[in-house]
Parts: sequence; structure tokens; C-alpha cells
Amino acid sequence: MIRSCENYNEFQEAMKAVTDREVLLRLAREALAGKNQTSIYWFLNTLQMMKGRDVAEILESYLKKNRDSEEGATAAAALGHVGDPGSLGALNDALHSKHEEVRFSSVRSLWQLGYGAPMEEVLSSLRRQFESGDGGIRREAIERMSDLNPLASVPHFARALQDSNGDVRLAALRAFWAFGGPEYSPLVEPLMNDPSAKVAKVARELVESLKNDGK
Repeated sequence: MIRSCENYNEFQEAMKAVTDREVLLRLAREALAGKNQTSIYWFLNTLQMMKGRDVAEILESYLKKNRDSEEGATAAAALGHVGDPGSLGALNDALHSKHEEVRFSSVRSLWQLGYGAPMEEVLSSLRRQFESGDGGIRREAIERMSDLNPLASVPHFARALQDSNGDVRLAALRAFWAFGGPEYSPLVEPLMNDPSAKVAKVARELVESLKNDGK
């Protein structure tokens, strides 16, 4: 039944019937050893909501075999949610992946596990990139900071709101969506009259959202 599910809601309903942990983990191993990308993605997301060394070992093994793929990035991210300290080695190894998303996911998960050195190193690099004269690079730096550790990057988001490049200002606005509260409204309000219609629209929507968060 689980293997024949055609949408995620059906998959979740089918999984509720699997009450034996060992059976669930066996199904997960079988799915991750297969080639059905949909099943792989669903099981990776199921495992990340669980705890235990047995779950971490499954994800670590998958990450090792898929260190240079997008699926590997999902596994690395899942390990951060599982939160097993034994995953430090696998995540450290994944920092050398050829796939950028795997590296960033590993950095985030290591930080979640209490190992912050890689996070600080990456954030320092992104801060230097934000000083680039290329607006595209500045935008990407803001987006990455937002993905990795938004609270630590608020000063750079505030600067980006005043950037000469509309795409950078837009990236900064979107960064505040993830964690912002009403205290950030004064930073955002000036952009409600931004010369870019798109930036102004997002700024108005964000200010309304931030105010509602404070109620």
C-alpha cells in the first residue's frame, strides 16, 4: 500500500498504520535503497521527525552514499532535526561535498547539534560576499544568510533593505518574513514607497504581517 501511494496525504495515512518501529525502519531502508525519488523524499521527511541512533544511522548511510546529490542535502538536513550527536562525523565529512546544498545543509545541521564553527565560517564568507559590487552576489549572500541563520544576520538584512539593487532589497524583505516581529516594522516601512513596484508591494504585505504578529 505504502509503495503504491500517489500523493503525500495518502502516504501519511498509510504510515499511520505502521505502528511497529522496526517495520517502519525496514520500509525506510528499502525505499532509500531504491530509485523511486518520490518515495525516497517522503521517507527522508518521515525519518527527520523521529529520534534515535537507529534513525540517524540510516540517514548517515544514505548521506554517505549520496554526498554529492540533492537527496544528500535532504538527508543532511534531516540529521539536524533528528539531533543525534553521533552524526557529527558524517556531517563533517559532508562539508567536503561537491554539491553546494549538501554543504550548506550540513553546516546548518552541525549548528543545530551544537557545533557552530562551520556556521560562523560560512557566515563570515557570506558577509564578505555581501560587500561585492555585483548585485547578484549580494542578493545570493542575503538569501544564504537567511537560510542558514537569519537571527545572526539581521544587521546585514537591515543594510540590504537600503541596497541600490532592487533584487537585494527584495531578498532582505523576504528574509524578515521567516522570523520577523513588529519590532522590525520601522526598518521595513520606508520600502512601502520603494521605486520598485514589486519591492513596495512586498514591503506593504510584510509590514501588515509583522503588525499582525504582534497582536
